[in-house]
Amino acid sequence: MALAAARSARRLTAAVAALVVATPAAAAIHQGAAVRSLAAGEDAGRTALAASRRVITDMFSLDHRTADRDIARALAGLTGKARQEFTAATPALKDQLVKHRTTSTITILAAGLTTLKKDAARTLVTADGNVRTPAVPNGAPKYYRWSLDLTRTEDRWLVSDLTLVP
Repeated sequence: MALAAARSARRLTAAVAALVVATPAAAAIHQGAAVRSLAAGEDAGRTALAASRRVITDMFSLDHRTADRDIARALAGLTGKARQEFTAATPALKDQLVKHRTTSTITILAAGLTTLKKDAARTLVTADGNVRTPAVPNGAPKYYRWSLDLTRTEDRWLVSDLTLVP
């Protein structure tokens, strides 16, 4: 009996020792994975925000002299519904730019990430614009706030929908 009890005690001691060694190792592995996941999420968030700023700048910084190039640059950042709507509006947009010899510029004031998932994000962007024509040489100020839905496609974030926020 004493021999069996001693064996049980050694097994229990070995099991406890293994648990004591394994628990911190498992916690370290879990913590390392959590840190990598957090870093990846922060990087994805920064990239989505940068894409939001770039797309808004591209869509609303237009010049009648470079309309085709400007419109193509804006389309490159769009997908889905946003791309369809911008494509449909392109002929009228280009016509108005050229007809009124319009130049518009935009300055991003702030951008924030509201949601982030693996392949989807939502951002808010606030910007001031200035639209100049020969009739309004100093420009007319414009104030914008947008909610943008982004979709990660391969290695890029593209705007799939955008809504002007009142």
